[in-house]
Amino acid sequence: MKVYMSYWSGGYQKTPNEYVLGLHKLSASYAVKHYKEITLITDSKSKDLFRDAPFTNITTDLDVFDGVENRNWALGKLYAYKLLAEK
Repeated sequence: MKVYMSYWSGGYQKTPNEYVLGLHKLSASYAVKHYKEITLITDSKSKDLFRDAPFTNITTDLDVFDGVENRNWALGKLYAYKLLAEK
């Protein structure tokens, strides 16, 4: 089973604080133990923040929103769902 997580820097949170980063890293740590393959779908602005997290793959598919600012943090998640549905 493949597991996907997403984080978009254009949403409400912008640059995540240490708490949000820690939650993503902790989630990835537990998920990789059980599922072996964990992919983070993010943008180029956030990619380096998650570099030391145990993701097996990090994509920057959310760069499609470069320059877009939206208080709705779920916009990036909805686009990630769309990408996965097309696979």
